[in-house]
Amino acid sequence: MLFRARALALFETVAVAIAAVACPPPDSTVVYCNSRSDCGEDETCSDGICRRVGPGVDGGNPGDAAAGGDTAAGVDAAVGRDANGGIDRLTGDGCCADTNGTDAPGVDRAAADAGGTDGAALDVWQPDRAEPDATQPPASICGDSTRPCRVAVDETVFQHSNLMMMPGLALDTDHVPHLLFNQNLGGFNGYYAVRTGADSWAIEDLPGSVASGGIGIGAGGGPYAVTNGGNFVTSLLRRNSEGWSAIEVIPGQIHGPNGQGVEVDPDGDQVHAAVISSDNRALYALHTNTWTTRELNTGVSSYGYALALSPQREPHLAHIATGGESGWKVYWAAPPAATELVRSLETSGLVRSEIALAVPPRAGNVDRDPHPHLLFALPQSGNPGSHDLMLADRSSNGQWRLRTVAADTPGDDLRCLSRPTSEGETCDYDYDEVRPLAVVADELGNVRHLYSWLRSRGTMRTYCEGSLCFWEPDVDTSTGALRLGWIDGSGAAHDADILTAAWVTAASARIDGLGRIHIVALDRGAPPAGAASIRYLRLEP
Repeated sequence: MLFRARALALFETVAVAIAAVACPPPDSTVVYCNSRSDCGEDETCSDGICRRVGPGVDGGNPGDAAAGGDTAAGVDAAVGRDANGGIDRLTGDGCCADTNGTDAPGVDRAAADAGGTDGAALDVWQPDRAEPDATQPPASICGDSTRPCRVAVDETVFQHSNLMMMPGLALDTDHVPHLLFNQNLGGFNGYYAVRTGADSWAIEDLPGSVASGGIGIGAGGGPYAVTNGGNFVTSLLRRNSEGWSAIEVIPGQIHGPNGQGVEVDPDGDQVHAAVISSDNRALYALHTNTWTTRELNTGVSSYGYALALSPQREPHLAHIATGGESGWKVYWAAPPAATELVRSLETSGLVRSEIALAVPPRAGNVDRDPHPHLLFALPQSGNPGSHDLMLADRSSNGQWRLRTVAADTPGDDLRCLSRPTSEGETCDYDYDEVRPLAVVADELGNVRHLYSWLRSRGTMRTYCEGSLCFWEPDVDTSTGALRLGWIDGSGAAHDADILTAAWVTAASARIDGLGRIHIVALDRGAPPAGAASIRYLRLEP
């Protein structure tokens, strides 16, 4: 079910959904589900996990005060134990008892009941918004042969032929996805979507014109968006119970960010953004009480920018820029340190400007030394139009290691690049392309990269206007796939198809504490004129 809700209606919907969530009993294990029938009789299927439901009376007492809050004094019952016995257990899905099995005065230590007061005479267990239990290691990311991924969720969120920008994705502390995307209907219309249940999304308009933008989640669980209207005006927006409101415009004429260009650090609700000035210079923008910007000093004509936070919540940025005659280059920066050159693309013509970034800790490093990984396309020497997909990572001594993880196949590289000269000409084309999409990493330092594989195959036929002739599609049998890749212990690259018959041209991805990978993808649909859609995927072990 797809529906649109205005600000208040959206928050009411989300509040109802949250109030129905329950933690598994302390002796249970996590059970994944697609519907309630997959769960026990006293459980419900919520966000893909079977969760127990029932009255969570504080301290096992008969009930709360008649006013629907806690006991008359406004605090939990004297014993203050949770209805599950107060046993400390982190199930891995964000539900856990209080750290010592007793309630702190007035509210649970991990999360207040139903927003700080009980909405009914009986408590309902709430998903705790706590830091992971340090005594229990985080779940490893899925993907490789020891923990392969399956597509547990594949939903169409929105469909329209004029979808444009790289969609943005953020996860709140309950692993609920929040999306940002747009379409062009004689103007740039932006949309915010939050998942409210299986195949159910609340969607609402963003204020103003939205040509590009990114999204993040603040300390209170509310979303922030940084959007550009296509007019060099880039604004910070925030959503609360009143709806969306503009907070502050980034000073100057600013373009961007894209769906991978915004991060929010909930400590102080700091907003980080990778943006471009009107004269095409790469900038790092930070909003605390106001915006500050820093130029990354890499020349002009910057494209393909991305931003990620390290385990210490320090900003890392990646982008592609040229100084003119020197050609295009890939850069990385961790302000305030100096910007570093990662790799020259050795071309003056940029064909694929996409770049993705993740910053896991260095595997086995107790200090959680950040280990940035960049994914980008490198033109193949001697094969015009063909590219290698490169995964670059930075060593602890500042050197960059590059690996080829996929490549275009230039063997039958027929692209119909020559211009026709007369009516009736035909040209058969047959070539494939790999395009970087996203990189994700878990808290153990494991990395996965996402890319699209597009096989273009068919026949072109000419049409002419006077003396000028052009190719137009006649027969098209193209196909495509969404692929997940990884590097094994020996340094060899591997991948697996996540979707087939998919034409993904842009995507953003996040990982949660269960090792699940959340993806929002712009799927252009089957060529030559497929129906474009915003798709949400969740990959699970």
